[in-house]
Amino acid sequence: MTDILLVEPDDDFRLFLQLAIAGAGYHTRIAGSFAEASEILSDSVPIDVVVTAAKLPDGSGSRSCD
Repeated sequence: MTDILLVEPDDDFRLFLQLAIAGAGYHTRIAGSFAEASEILSDSVPIDVVVTAAKLPDGSGSRSCD
């Protein structure tokens, strides 16, 4: 199964996207900020795809998470 990290600061839109992605059969991990996404990416659980907003409250969705 493909693991998707969804990074979206808007709670309602994040829930909508999460339900749509899960409904398509994908496992979704969610974050509302760059910091939360960085924490998830530092876990040992692999992420196959990152879907992110371009502007996050604490950084840019295009910023490297190295």
